[in-house]
Amino acid sequence: MKKRLFALVLAVISVSALSACGGTIVYDRELGSGYYTAGIDFPAGTYDIEVISGNGVVYTLSPDYDELPDSFSEMMGVKEDGMYEYQKSHSNLSLPKDTVLSVSGGVTIKIHSDSASGEALARREQSITENVWLENGSFVAGTDFPAGVYDIVAVSGSGNVSSDNMAEGGICDVMGTKDVSGLYQNEYRNIYLPEGITLKVGGDVEIVLTPSI
Repeated sequence: MKKRLFALVLAVISVSALSACGGTIVYDRELGSGYYTAGIDFPAGTYDIEVISGNGVVYTLSPDYDELPDSFSEMMGVKEDGMYEYQKSHSNLSLPKDTVLSVSGGVTIKIHSDSASGEALARREQSITENVWLENGSFVAGTDFPAGVYDIVAVSGSGNVSSDNMAEGGICDVMGTKDVSGLYQNEYRNIYLPEGITLKVGGDVEIVLTPSI
């Protein structure tokens, strides 16, 4: 019993020391549509990317959602449609701390690193806690709902969902719950809706905004 307890304590100390000293870990995660920040949503590191399903675009941005000098941008997917050449994988993509990885268009990817940062992930800094339910209309962040970063999920119907800052952490896509064609997206993660930004909901889609963690 004492040996088991000692081994458990040693393991906990080893993991804590790894994080404190900036060691490395093996890390895997599947990512759907949304924005993911290195150091918050996944550890910083060098990653291999593999397409799991769907077609879309994967690219990197600065923390302010600006293009980086050496930005990565690829059409990635599993199906060829005759118009685009989709890549099914990409190796050795450097994702330093605070780099934003954007996934859009319906593709789901898996990121894998054998040497990701062992530092503990930071919490997303925001105080909002309540879900917001929205239907057809235009809604201003800070007036009609609290400004912040949200996961957006379609709960019924279908229609276009877009924000004024679509190129800066926002959204512009067709969302819905039932789709055999792959046209409608059911969920977007970590959408940035700061004060004054207008979110437009079209068609008969109903969405719920859940504060991102």
